[in-house]
Amino acid sequence: MRTIYIEYIFINNFAINYLICYLTLLSVRADQKIWRLVLASGLGALFSALYPFMTAYRFMVKIILSLAMVLILQKEFTWRNLILTIILFYLISFVFAGAALLLEDYLNDESLLPFAVSGGIVLAVGMIRITIAFLYNRKNSAVFEYRVEVDKKEGGCLEAVGYFDTGNKLTDSKNQPVVVISRDLADRLSPPIVGEMAVNTVAGVRMLPLVDLNYKIYYGKHQHKIYHSKAVVSDSLDGKSYQMILHRDMVSG
Repeated sequence: MRTIYIEYIFINNFAINYLICYLTLLSVRADQKIWRLVLASGLGALFSALYPFMTAYRFMVKIILSLAMVLILQKEFTWRNLILTIILFYLISFVFAGAALLLEDYLNDESLLPFAVSGGIVLAVGMIRITIAFLYNRKNSAVFEYRVEVDKKEGGCLEAVGYFDTGNKLTDSKNQPVVVISRDLADRLSPPIVGEMAVNTVAGVRMLPLVDLNYKIYYGKHQHKIYHSKAVVSDSLDGKSYQMILHRDMVSG
């Protein structure tokens, strides 16, 4: 009869959960906050350590805690981003577990379990890299997506995805660039309306609300620019993968 130490179970599952959570955030291109990763991984590891002592509602508790782990990973979610994050979290978990079990069964030797787990990690990372490349493949053109941090009136900021489009030539009365933001982002920011602007849309020329924004565009890991500009609020962006259309002059460099 083998003796299994609960601290080993905790440490092993903490490491596995940390990797799963990290790959999940990497897949949705979100910031990886270490304290959030540690908290989510610790919650999952604690459940794994206590799992053998549970006698009822195991599956229900496991689902609830896994959803809690996902919610811990980021400060704020849109519904679309939350659903995508949950799907990728479970996908990565299943691929990881399946790969490890497959290698373990194939090797049929418990002494080689660490190698099976390592092999599972390699296969899982490879699968996720392929998935990321498929989901976020972009042609080498004049249209790109960037991470944007938009200041909130009451303090703090909201993360958004900025879509750089050479077709956006909007300028204000002072000939300064104007960006376009989604109604959903505007509702979460609640900036005061400072006017209106005529904008050409598919339905014709429309008068859209105009607001002031302060935001930071990240062009790379160590490169960003801070902007203060007007923004028009458009319903046409709701439901898209980005919440802001950047001006054509907002290029990196």
